[in-house]
Amino acid sequence: MVTENDGIVVCDFEYSCNGNRGYDFGTKFAEWGRELSDMMKLFDFPDDLVFKPFINEYIKESTKLLGKAFSSDKRNTFDHILKEGKIFTLVSNMFMVLLSLKNNDSFVKDVPFDKKEQMPYSDLMYKNYYYLKDRFIADK
Repeated sequence: MVTENDGIVVCDFEYSCNGNRGYDFGTKFAEWGRELSDMMKLFDFPDDLVFKPFINEYIKESTKLLGKAFSSDKRNTFDHILKEGKIFTLVSNMFMVLLSLKNNDSFVKDVPFDKKEQMPYSDLMYKNYYYLKDRFIADK
């Protein structure tokens, strides 16, 4: 994406798929602006306007591909897509909770896995789910 000042924003789509757009957006939102070291604290979810250029670009490109009918559909407005992304941010958080609870093996070969060391991460992701849920409800 090119910014207003001709800067370039690179988006890593490693989690995206050809499925539900809400899940793709929610997964991106769940990690928006975060570093690996940030994963052990509650997520200070960005203000809605931070996502505006990203969502507006999605609407613009989708309209080019699918025609005016796309942008005329109220399900494809900024507000609706933002809400969809927030809902699926919660889904992404809960998925990570369940994955970390289910996981019994290291993701990295030759690195030992200790379930007890994994539990604080699971606990934080669970707390983060409720923290974001309460925040999204309050922002309504």
